[in-house]
Amino acid sequence: CFEWLRTCPHDNGAINLRPPGTALLKPAGRKLDEAFKAFIMLGSAMAYSAVMLGPWGGIKLAAYSVGSVAWFGYALAFLVFIFGILPGLFLLAISLGELPATRRPTRKAFVSFAYTLVPLGLAAWIAFSLSFVFANISYLWPALSDPLGWGWNLFGTAGVGWTPYLMNIVPALQVMVLIGGLTWASATARKISGELKGGLRQALPVIIFCFAVTSGLLWLLVG
Repeated sequence: CFEWLRTCPHDNGAINLRPPGTALLKPAGRKLDEAFKAFIMLGSAMAYSAVMLGPWGGIKLAAYSVGSVAWFGYALAFLVFIFGILPGLFLLAISLGELPATRRPTRKAFVSFAYTLVPLGLAAWIAFSLSFVFANISYLWPALSDPLGWGWNLFGTAGVGWTPYLMNIVPALQVMVLIGGLTWASATARKISGELKGGLRQALPVIIFCFAVTSGLLWLLVG
């Protein structure tokens, strides 16, 4: 990953501190491929939550049966959801928010507002990961004491057994993370709407879309 540091002839390497999400509000450089990366991040988090934590045994079996007919069906449904259904519903939300008097090109609005899904997707992955972090972090202690599997006991924790931690607070943490992501996404939508001269009316359908996604994730992760 740091090969560029050795080979770059222009001394372009730098480390800069900036507030999180600053790049989301820069109109220059927004691209359609980056917009779809936001759908991939958010849609994958939703799919993983449904497969690993949802109540549908058939989906779990299809996802785990790699190479089977059911698995190909699952893979196709996954791709249709990420590249068809999710962007389609998002495009519908944007279309509902466009004012006739100040209508913007749909492509520009689609690409710009897609950046609001980045904080939502980030929060979705954090909330999903919390389901496993506290349950499995106790596996870390034996690995630290014997990192190479050579029978060491550097910190006296090689024999520590699996113990889930703080599982009773995980749902509350997931709720806070998802609400935080929704708040961040909504604020981003308002700012992008202001940039496009659309006001609250243009941002509101996008915010409602984000709220619907957040509600679905809350149902999947928290119940």
